Amino acid sequence: MSAPLLNHRYRIVKALAEGGFGQTFLVEDTQMPSRRQCVIKQLKPMNDRPEVFEIVQQRFAREAAVLEAVGKGNSQIPDLYAYFQEKGQFYLVQEWIEGLPLTALSSEDWSEDRVRSLLQNALRALVHVHRQNIIHRDIKPENIILRSSDQLPCLIDFGAVKELMTTVVSTAGATKSSLVIGTPGFMPPEQAAGRPTFSSDLYSLSMTMIFLLTGRTPAELPTNSQTGEVLWTQFAPSVSEPLQTVLTRAVHPYLQNRYPTADDMLAALMPTTVEQPVTTGAQPVSAYVSSGAPTVAMANSAFAEQSPTQASAPPGAYPVTQSPFPTVAQSSTPQPLTPQPLTPQPLTPQPLTSAPTAKALFPWKRAGIAASALLLGGGILVGIRPQLSFVNQESAAQIEDFPAEIASLEGTLEETPTDATAQVNLASAYFEVGRYEDALAQIETVLTQNPEDVTALITKGKVQIETGEYQAALSTLTKAADIDLNNAEALVERGNVYYEIGEYDNAIDDYRSALQREPGYGRAYQEWSAVNVVRGNIQEAIQNLDLAIQNGEKTISVYTNRGNRKSSIGDRDGAAEDWKIASEMEAYTANDFSSRGFANSRLNKKEKAVDDYNQALIVNPNSTRAIINRSYSQYEAGEPEQALATATKALEINPNSTTALILRGEIKSNSNPADQEGALADYSKALDINPNDPNILNNRCSAYFAIGELGLALADCDLGLQVNPRSEALYVSRGNIRLTQENFEGAVQDFSRSLEVMAENGGNPFRESVAYSNRASALVNLQDLNGALSDLNKALELNPDDPSDYYKRGIVKASLEDKEGAREDMRKAADLYLAQGRTDSHRSVIAMMESLGL
Repeated sequence: MSAPLLNHRYRIVKALAEGGFGQTFLVEDTQMPSRRQCVIKQLKPMNDRPEVFEIVQQRFAREAAVLEAVGKGNSQIPDLYAYFQEKGQFYLVQEWIEGLPLTALSSEDWSEDRVRSLLQNALRALVHVHRQNIIHRDIKPENIILRSSDQLPCLIDFGAVKELMTTVVSTAGATKSSLVIGTPGFMPPEQAAGRPTFSSDLYSLSMTMIFLLTGRTPAELPTNSQTGEVLWTQFAPSVSEPLQTVLTRAVHPYLQNRYPTADDMLAALMPTTVEQPVTTGAQPVSAYVSSGAPTVAMANSAFAEQSPTQASAPPGAYPVTQSPFPTVAQSSTPQPLTPQPLTPQPLTPQPLTSAPTAKALFPWKRAGIAASALLLGGGILVGIRPQLSFVNQESAAQIEDFPAEIASLEGTLEETPTDATAQVNLASAYFEVGRYEDALAQIETVLTQNPEDVTALITKGKVQIETGEYQAALSTLTKAADIDLNNAEALVERGNVYYEIGEYDNAIDDYRSALQREPGYGRAYQEWSAVNVVRGNIQEAIQNLDLAIQNGEKTISVYTNRGNRKSSIGDRDGAAEDWKIASEMEAYTANDFSSRGFANSRLNKKEKAVDDYNQALIVNPNSTRAIINRSYSQYEAGEPEQALATATKALEINPNSTTALILRGEIKSNSNPADQEGALADYSKALDINPNDPNILNNRCSAYFAIGELGLALADCDLGLQVNPRSEALYVSRGNIRLTQENFEGAVQDFSRSLEVMAENGGNPFRESVAYSNRASALVNLQDLNGALSDLNKALELNPDDPSDYYKRGIVKASLEDKEGAREDMRKAADLYLAQGRTDSHRSVIAMMESLGL
């Protein structure tokens, strides 16, 4: 007789561990088609008093919600699948991390490089945990699992759950833990005293690294009798001085002497290099090009233009242009694209009856986002689909002529019409040249003969994805995955469909399941990176692509996309190296050419990029990616009508291409006159397809802002930030909305957060300058003139040729009675406007100077 199921669905496979807090089991989920393995933690409160049980019951749900949130945001934290209560005990159902704890690996050779890599990866996970305002509190070798599939350290057994199970109630009714959470030796003094901090986790993690380097537990290491410092370096004499310094500081007994955050410690571990920019002369394009699904939406950045109350001011900072489309290279010193012409009204100075104040003269009330601010900032996916079944290293050089390949396969089928392999290969060839109806007809022939032909089903699913039939593709690929439970490709393709429709958790589940079935399946890592990009986990996305390459997925698209990710965090040298590799690789398919074209555009090889895009359309005239690239090229070249027609053609092939919808919306929003309603219709349709993409939400947020629908705009920004709480563009967009709503404190918070994210991602001087400028707008309205002056100084350090910021700083200086400084700034603004040919703005500044007596 089989053992009863836990919660009527989980069958115990074996016991994993037992301790004072409960038991841990490896179980099988009988209600999932894959019967995936999970870990169940069975927890029993150590105090069974009714009032304690009720408190634990309430807090258990809250702690489970926290565990769910922290697990979703980082692949090195186990996902929480479910939680339930049964027979007075509490259960957590978590992702099974297949691998070994560091305790089981301590006898291996832990070189300095291996420990450093482990430490850096573990710190990246802690950065995520601490940003959720969570302290792990029990980091030690047995609570770090080295995952078999990618050798990344995964953190398990958070202390919050243990604390919950040891809850007691005092006579006064207060609740607390009956014991200190943590492990002696790996736990710092302040945690032992019941006052853990983020730095406490860094101490525990560093003691774990010292354990690996020395082979000695903390109890086996001597300490300085006067200072209490751990004396460990003599047991690891080959460790370099820089790593010794970092670890010794991290395990200092005094909290104030340690690294305060995981970010700080991670920065200390990184080698100091002089960043060399990629030299290009092109306008900027966004670094946010994803590599995990056929369509990636865009994130725009909309920046404020402000004006004084007495008249229309010179136009403010231009919006950052973040274009997703692979047509031009990214400049290392981005400059704004020329916006739509602005027509300032003549300035009519009013007589001043008292000393001016910045707020009176220049409240910097948001005037709305200009059409030119609604620019794209995400990425067009290029070349992420796998090679066809008949395309491999041996045959690739022989199939440059797809018509010849098709003719050969058709000839084979004339001789042996029931050859299923030839039929599927012919369908794949039709797919590659854009003959989608022929591909589906050929597949149906195969499936009529054998409805359970998994290869045919996968090929059918790919065609359905390409033509935007996502629900049909989901059904087809689910059938394939159910027939062959070990087919990694079927799971990855289904994951891509989930990505397209915004079901990101399901997508990750499929990518992980694919890796469980086929460890080292590079494409799973490649596609997984797209979800990390959408959620703002850029470092994780880079790790995904590193692992894809390490496991043999050395394709043009992987190198191109890794270059884009590196560029987005300021690693320009690394980005240029990856783009160079991609640009020198041989291309055969339309997606190959599109991806290589993108790499060439990033390296400012414009003619080669255009050649690649043209070649992509020769190979496959119905490639939506290549058509969208062409549309954006036309749009950028000042041919909006042609660009609109080309984007519409892409939608005729795939009506559900969110990338094409957003590009068409962008073109409409910037048309003359602007068609904001048409743009909103396209953005809304894109969100009908994928309601959870933060970048599409940002675009619609900006469109709503442009027509004055602030409530709807704010709702979209809020939703986008729920998915990606690290989107600098969304923080800026919401900051602008709050400026207009006169919620100046909220605006300051948003602009400040956008600057923090930019700094974490490596910085972008131009975007930072605009954020500083906009924050100055809010600070002025909060009467913090010195703060506004400081921000404008930073903005001009980063972008010293912005006339609007000189104008603003001049107004602030005049309010602070620095007339000489105000006169100098106003003069500089007027000269810059004149040099740019903006004569109306030049006259407005001169008139304001006269009004202020400058």
